[in-house]
Amino acid sequence: MECGSFRVRRLTRRDGIDRMSRHPVSLLAALVGAPIYHCNPCRVQFHDWRPLDPEVLQAFLAEEQQQGKTNSESRTQNAEGRSGR
Repeated sequence: MECGSFRVRRLTRRDGIDRMSRHPVSLLAALVGAPIYHCNPCRVQFHDWRPLDPEVLQAFLAEEQQQGKTNSESRTQNAEGRSGR
């Protein structure tokens, strides 16, 4: 990660749009079959063996759930507003 963010996700395969890291450690990890990750803020893909930090992962998942609830609540309110007319 170039930006230092922990907002990364594991990919099943390489994305053809975002660029791939050319860091020597990432290249070496790719040669030995390390999983591929994608950093959303800096839009870079890289290979790494290290697991995601559990605390950061839990916080990220909680944030995603909260955003999902907010989006579904607003959709519900919009639908209710339309049906009340």
